[in-house]
Amino acid sequence: MKKKQLQNTNKLACLVILLTLFSFTMAMSQSIKTSFDHNYDGISDDDPSETVFYQSDLFFSLKDTGDVIRYIPNPGTYCQSLAFDGASLWCSEILYGKLHQLDTINGSVIKTIDAPGIHIEGMTWDGTSLWALNNAGGPYESNTLYEINPEDGTVISAIVIDGAVWIHGITWDGQYFWMNDFDTQEIYKVDPTNGTIISRFDAPSLKSIGLSWDGTHLWSNDLETRKLYCINPADGSIVYEVNAPNGNLRDMAWDGKYLWVIERTSAIIYQVDIGHIASIDNPESLSENNGLITVYPNPVIDKTNIEFYLNTKSDVAIEIYNQQGILINSIVNARFSPGKHTIKWNITSLNHQEMPNGIYYCVLKNGVISVSKKFIIMR
Repeated sequence: MKKKQLQNTNKLACLVILLTLFSFTMAMSQSIKTSFDHNYDGISDDDPSETVFYQSDLFFSLKDTGDVIRYIPNPGTYCQSLAFDGASLWCSEILYGKLHQLDTINGSVIKTIDAPGIHIEGMTWDGTSLWALNNAGGPYESNTLYEINPEDGTVISAIVIDGAVWIHGITWDGQYFWMNDFDTQEIYKVDPTNGTIISRFDAPSLKSIGLSWDGTHLWSNDLETRKLYCINPADGSIVYEVNAPNGNLRDMAWDGKYLWVIERTSAIIYQVDIGHIASIDNPESLSENNGLITVYPNPVIDKTNIEFYLNTKSDVAIEIYNQQGILINSIVNARFSPGKHTIKWNITSLNHQEMPNGIYYCVLKNGVISVSKKFIIMR
């Protein structure tokens, strides 16, 4: 009798352990799935599929777009506009008339200077000076653009933007200013010498507010749809769009690789992945599949497969980079025939060392295009 009771007890204990393990496994599965929904849109960002299309002389390879790379708290309670000076971010704290220079790594305040007015709702950097737009807090007020010495906040020059109603976002393309009028929902191209509006086109959405320049295209965001729009500066057409973080989005700034987007209510500045854009030499020779690259499984635990597709015989180089753009490994450099190819890789570095956990980029170069796929190592 005692033996039978012991057996029953053991069976019950085993059942409890199995149920516990099952619950833990399910919880971990859900945790992993949630942890890689970086843009909080309820859609897993680890789908290996990607979208490829062409426009003019550009090849677009979009994947994992909208992912939040990192975020930092801004130093105020009502921060509105953003600018990137090549090394650090600047944000304006409206109502208090302050401009804060921020460290992009830890978010600490490097410097605070007085702003030329309390309603600075657009900022940009021209390579030497900081420019700040004061719209006086409402439509049909004075839209004045100030050139500011970033060292001490002194005003170098000022330009009144004639014909504008209520400017919020501004950016500099190396030759002209671009400005987003929140009232008319137009984007203006502005002469930097006298503030004259040279040309204008409709903004990509009904509540466009922020504006930035990535070297070739304009970017604008939308308060209602929470989208980031890549815009052709020639005619205002939408090139493509990506998801943005939730919240009361305001201005944006381009850091050379990612967009920074400020959310006013939570006082958070997000660094957002907008996808990969690569120039191509011969777009008409490419089809939709050429150069596609996939890394699976992703996240990677101990080894992975790198799969790519070619239309024609090509010399292919596949390289691994970390988030800082440093080359970690050169996987292959050889000629491949047309079709699909798969390479197995044991996730080691150039010196055959085990790579630490983190985010990396697998880059394929075949002489015509350069495309990348983000993957995560998680042991």
